[in-house]
Amino acid sequence: MPNLLNEIIHLLAVNKYFLLFVGVFVEGPTSTTTGAFAASLGYMNIYIVFVITFFGNFLADIMYYFIGYFSREIIIEKYKKKWKLDQNKLNLIEKISSESGWKAVMTSKFIPFFAIPTLTITGAIRTSFKKFVQWIIIATVLNSLLFTLVGYFFGKSYLYFHDILAPFIDEISLIFLLIFIVILFIFKKVLSFFLSKIQEDKL
Repeated sequence: MPNLLNEIIHLLAVNKYFLLFVGVFVEGPTSTTTGAFAASLGYMNIYIVFVITFFGNFLADIMYYFIGYFSREIIIEKYKKKWKLDQNKLNLIEKISSESGWKAVMTSKFIPFFAIPTLTITGAIRTSFKKFVQWIIIATVLNSLLFTLVGYFFGKSYLYFHDILAPFIDEISLIFLLIFIVILFIFKKVLSFFLSKIQEDKL
């Protein structure tokens, strides 16, 4: 068993950047933060972490766009029934996406669970791929930078305050969890209001 454990640890150490890429491709923010946290403890290079998280996020976003693009009929039919959309409304949505879709794409990159459906729908309504790539590059740089900095400075703070805060780690974890939930709730409310205002302006 010790030999097996050592082999696993060695495998993880040797393939750490590849595993980070896979993790970011599947679930960006959590893996980015984890990688940056590991970098702050000296297990990875923070600059390599940032580059990997950018390309992992970027390639995943392109994939979701094309999933939507080539599954247009399935996705459109699904939401036509759910939201009672006719062709005029679909044309309006495509127009809004062409003119203001970058706002939805940019916002979705910072809200958990919003990115995948937003990017897929963006592809399904045939948003210009050139525009989409421009939006995604900007959004991915900002997203990767944000979560890299969060993970890195959280790791540095962990090292600094470890001995002082160790007796209160459960309480601190609960506080951070509550703060995260509140921020997520606010983001969702802001996004809903923002997108509704865009649609009202176009009607």
